[in-house]
Amino acid sequence: MGILTDYFTAENDEAAAALIDTGFAGIDGVVESSGIDPVVILGTLEELVNGRTFDEQLGDPNSRRLIAERDGGQRVIVRIADDFIAAAAALPSDRVEAIATQWSRAEEFYGDAPAEGLAQFITEFSALAQRSQGAGHVYCSVVV
Repeated sequence: MGILTDYFTAENDEAAAALIDTGFAGIDGVVESSGIDPVVILGTLEELVNGRTFDEQLGDPNSRRLIAERDGGQRVIVRIADDFIAAAAALPSDRVEAIATQWSRAEEFYGDAPAEGLAQFITEFSALAQRSQGAGHVYCSVVV
């Protein structure tokens, strides 16, 4: 079994943390993905979208900040950095295919991920980022 990840918006960290126990019933616009973890694989996408290197992301205390944790780290919620979300929200749709193609070749995907599926994720993630502007933040729920 791999990891299950759900990207979602919440008004604030407290509201996002509460979802670790209640789940996403009634939450609109959740972007489900299987295996696109919020640190390494999403970090590769962030580098492609806004040029911020993985080392810069790791050095930022607001990048992928842990909001809630259960079961010894088997379930977590992390907040995605607002500057990445702003860049994803502003991503022109005509760049999605090229970014997805580059991302599909990343070593984390062993250079062989389907670009079409990644383009769909990018499109949905960008739409989620757009909806979050002025309404809260984007978070990721991870279940291992």
